[in-house]
Amino acid sequence: MGSIITNKIILTSIGGVFSTALLALNLFFKDFNLLEEIKQHRTAGDNLWMVREDYISLLTDFSILSDLEIMTQRDNLQSRVFEIYKVAPKTNKRSYNEAQNALKSEEEQFFTPEEIDKMLPPI
Repeated sequence: MGSIITNKIILTSIGGVFSTALLALNLFFKDFNLLEEIKQHRTAGDNLWMVREDYISLLTDFSILSDLEIMTQRDNLQSRVFEIYKVAPKTNKRSYNEAQNALKSEEEQFFTPEEIDKMLPPI
């Protein structure tokens, strides 16, 4: 680019703009470790998936467990979820809205009434 533009003032200005942009990017990302944050989100998701599976197992075991056992397991699961959320990285508003839309509009992670009937024992 220097051979095309021979005006030193223009080259200095372009260099200054790029330096300022790089400085802004460095300042913005200096406190972010994106790879570590991604890893933390994945770990939290994996842990929450296991809790969800344990909730489903608890639902299928209703007929063989006493009320006290059900309440004890429920309380244990709630404590596990609290511990996971306590150390999980927080999300931003845009990501929250995307997840909310996926759950509400696209019905991700929802069971149809037929699927629920197959999981639960007959009354």
